[in-house]
Amino acid sequence: MNSIKKILKYTFFILISIIIVGNTFIRVSDRFDDYSYGIFENIFFGKSFFEYIEVYYKSENLIKWENVSEGSNKIAEILRKNGRSICEDIELDSLRKDVGTYSKKLYLEAENTNLEYLKESNEMLPYVFSSRLKLALKLWSEGLEEKNCDKVYAGIENYNEFLLWIQSKNRDDFKTLK
Repeated sequence: MNSIKKILKYTFFILISIIIVGNTFIRVSDRFDDYSYGIFENIFFGKSFFEYIEVYYKSENLIKWENVSEGSNKIAEILRKNGRSICEDIELDSLRKDVGTYSKKLYLEAENTNLEYLKESNEMLPYVFSSRLKLALKLWSEGLEEKNCDKVYAGIENYNEFLLWIQSKNRDDFKTLK
């Protein structure tokens, strides 16, 4: 009986050690992430542990708002780096499709964001969010799917107008969203 307890104790210790060491040294990330997380976090949670538990302390609308704003920034950066090549270069087809799919996902998330929730932060935010940021995501997803750089650039213009509006405000003009 004692030998079984010892074996179980050592097995448990070895497994935990493997998970900690493996998670520390074997890192994963997807194409749109600026950071990496451990392989075991990916296996157990499908994302970083902290992203997994954030659902428990953030509202659904806050998560949507953060996903859309951070995701649109990542897409804009990819489009800035690649320019017209993303629509025209056959070697970038995989990236174009991935970015288009990601943009469509974010557009659907923006569609489902409660505008009254955004209004709690700033009276004009729902309007600018809908007329600029959400429209940019829609144009990007359609333009990338159709290989239509004019739509992609129209999306960039809308995104830039959204950023200019945000940057024209002071921090005090927004209440913290929860």
